[in-house]
Amino acid sequence: MKKIILILLTLLIATSFNVQANDSIDILNKIENKIRKALSDIETELSFDYPKNTQILNIKYKTRKFMVHSPTKIGKYSSEAYETEGPDYEGFMLYIQLQDASTINQAVTPQLIKRPYWKTDLNVTQIKNTDKQIYWGLSFGNRTDPRSLERIKEVLKNLDK
Repeated sequence: MKKIILILLTLLIATSFNVQANDSIDILNKIENKIRKALSDIETELSFDYPKNTQILNIKYKTRKFMVHSPTKIGKYSSEAYETEGPDYEGFMLYIQLQDASTINQAVTPQLIKRPYWKTDLNVTQIKNTDKQIYWGLSFGNRTDPRSLERIKEVLKNLDK
């Protein structure tokens, strides 16, 4: 009897995780489709990536490698540079992480972070009719089309309506 109960509990938990994973993929796919529609003029140049075993969607447009010196908490820059990908002067990178609605992130949101090569808008948006939210960062270059940035932000902000 204990074995049967254990097997049933295991199946119930596994099914629950599968349903949650499928719901997460559905939500991220819907967001991707809305972004594609909003940016239909540049859709063919966009890159969409779902890192395996995560609830993350990365969208990239005109990116490149940079050598960056990290700032410290006291305003000094590290003497050691590291290579990272970032938006080119006309590009952007959008990072979206699906979270439980009760998740508290370390960064204050909304917030604009200014770095030497690009800026990043950070924010959190509640997903309507779900117990989920997205934590998102939109990094963009100095000459990124402001209309494209506004269309992206509009899609993300309207997820709670």
